[in-house]
Order: sequence, then C-alpha cells, then structure tokens
Amino acid sequence: PTDNLFFKFGQWYSVLLGGFWPVAILGNILIFIYPNLPNTKLIQNIKSGNKMLEDMTKKDVIKIRVEVLIIILFWSSLIYFLQIDIFNFFLLFAAGGFNWSTRQYITHAFSKRSVWDGAINLKTNIIQEKLLLNGNWDLEHHLFPYLPWTYLKKSGKIKGTERNYLSQYFSMWGGPIPNHQSAPSPISREEYFKNRMSDSITTDNI
Repeated sequence: PTDNLFFKFGQWYSVLLGGFWPVAILGNILIFIYPNLPNTKLIQNIKSGNKMLEDMTKKDVIKIRVEVLIIILFWSSLIYFLQIDIFNFFLLFAAGGFNWSTRQYITHAFSKRSVWDGAINLKTNIIQEKLLLNGNWDLEHHLFPYLPWTYLKKSGKIKGTERNYLSQYFSMWGGPIPNHQSAPSPISREEYFKNRMSDSITTDNI
C-alpha cells in the first residue's frame, strides 16, 4: 500500500508487455562492457538489484562475459554464413522474448509474500507443461530447488492446485492489487540454498 503506484503499475505491465526480456539482455551486455556494474551506487541503491547481485563473485562475472562473447560470435556467424535476414531474425527473436517475459511473473503474481512460499503451482495442458519443463509447478521449485524438473509435477500433485494457467494470466491484466502482508526479510542465495538443502526431498520420496 505504501508503494509508488505509478512505478508499481509500470513494473507490472512492462513485464506483461515483454519489458523484462530486453532488461535481462541489457544487464548482461552492461556487465560484459563494465564488469564492476554490480558494485556501482546505481545498483547498490536498488533494493532488489542489490540483493540479486550481492552473491556475484569475480568468477561469475568472468563466466557472464565469456558467455556473452560466445553468444555474440555464434549468432553473428549464423547470420553471416547462412545469410539470415536481419529483420526477420530480430522479429522472431523479439517474439520469443515477449513470450518469455510475459511468463516470468505468472507463477508469482498474487502469491504469499514469502521467500519460500512466494510462488504458486498452475494447472495447464500437457503440451505446454512439457514446453515449460514443468515450470508451471513453480512452488515446488521454490520449496525444493534441488529437485529435478522431471519430478516437479509429481511433487506438486501431492498438494494439488486449483489455479489455471490461462485464468491466472488473464487476471494479471487487471493490474496489481494491494497486499497488506509484511514483507519477508531478504536472505542471501547461500542461505536460501542451505535452508532448502536441509529441507529438500529426494526423488525416492515421490
């Protein structure tokens, strides 16, 4: 309720309209150009950005820069040697990015404000489920991050879910709603995985 509504609605609809995809790409390119980006005041002053990148090591930065270079070389080579039309390439690339971006928050919208339970499982058809690698069972991924994706559905079916993927998606277009739950205390990536490892289930249990 205390959030800036203009900023919050902007965040919400930018994700639904595909805005998260170019931001993710831009972030990696900026780190490729300026490796010290995570330590700048700009990032440190953003609470979510600060927490997201606080565990990033020099080794992670090197890995990102190498991967970005490989991706650039790979796609540049394909475009050049196969004479791929640039416009069509970026059109299809943007379409894929839009689809990816619109799905990023669907399993988190209207969920509990919790580090552990801040996701939901969604029912969908078997084809989409396979394409998403069972990503619609996101609560299971939060609770048991070490559980292979092939077992997420089996784990989720134990709890059951009444929410449908499409109805959840369309309800998001109604915009964000006030949430009066207390904000969870931020934790580090190391702490998260340490706690989840101790509580994790194995494939033998399901």
